[in-house]
Amino acid sequence: MKKFYDTVNHSIAKKLFYKLIEKSQKLHNNLDLSIPINIFESYLNCFAFNIDMPKSSDSKYWLSYKIPNGEFSWVANIISIHYPDINHERIGVPQGGALSGLIANIYLNEADVALSNNNFLYQRFCDDMIIISDNMEDCANAKNIYEGVLYDLKLFPHPFKDENNLTTITEKGINYKNFWDGKSKGPYKWGEVGEKSFPWIGFVGYEINYLGEIRVRKRSLEKELKKQKTIVNEIRNAVKNGMRKSKGSVTESAINRLIGMSVGRIGLNNFDEVSTDMCWKNGFKMLTFNNQSIRQIKQLDRNRSKQFYRLLKETKTPELLPKKGKNREIIKFNKPFSYYYQILERQN
Repeated sequence: MKKFYDTVNHSIAKKLFYKLIEKSQKLHNNLDLSIPINIFESYLNCFAFNIDMPKSSDSKYWLSYKIPNGEFSWVANIISIHYPDINHERIGVPQGGALSGLIANIYLNEADVALSNNNFLYQRFCDDMIIISDNMEDCANAKNIYEGVLYDLKLFPHPFKDENNLTTITEKGINYKNFWDGKSKGPYKWGEVGEKSFPWIGFVGYEINYLGEIRVRKRSLEKELKKQKTIVNEIRNAVKNGMRKSKGSVTESAINRLIGMSVGRIGLNNFDEVSTDMCWKNGFKMLTFNNQSIRQIKQLDRNRSKQFYRLLKETKTPELLPKKGKNREIIKFNKPFSYYYQILERQN
């Protein structure tokens, strides 16, 4: 869906919430639900995207980010589909907020109900949805039901590409660029590569092929590669403005940040046992050991090393003398700290 959290309608969210409250009170009439009701109402009342986010007229905000004539252009592009006058509405909840995930599930439970008890597999994780069936017509009907529910909820689904628009035929053969571009795909055959057959389906952060092999979703992999580069560039720019610490401190800070965000805050004393929640690897516990996943994970290790050693080479300021005769501990940041070991080898 386009801008899901930014377009949640408060009135609809409240209506669905109170339906659940009523159901809960019938099942458990001794429960006092006044506190959760108050929390829910307060959470919705504290923020609305169309009211609290900067407008195009807030030039001071946009200029502070060096964005002349700035605006959230998607608002004007899609909002008129459901709202002739957005000023009479409150839409949007904070993405990542404490209750936003709960609100998303209350909201999209309407789709879950509409698609239940049918002859196909329907799975949803927040606003990511997949339908699988051995019957193309069942999939197409399910997609239509789903789109209808989203329209009633005043949401904005990405346009679905049908199987005829997923590939193009070139002199070199079948080009799959259209398959990977965009987010929503209509029904297509999941199987060996062919003109209207594709080996991969994507769900949440994974892609699964028809043989059951699991790899990281392309967009997720690209985001992690980009994040590696961003972290090193931030440190490189800080160094250009004048390095206040020794070369060793700067480069150690870089590698610690890269390792911390990728596989967790680990050391040589605990690399084979610690399981830090707040790191990239913990989002991919379902990865299987196959040629596809091995190639991806090794690419992450190679790129991280490339970014780090490039910084090491560029940071030419001489080392400061160690304080009181203490030498800096030299750590080889290789296998124990690698994506490959922590995600694939250690788990298998």
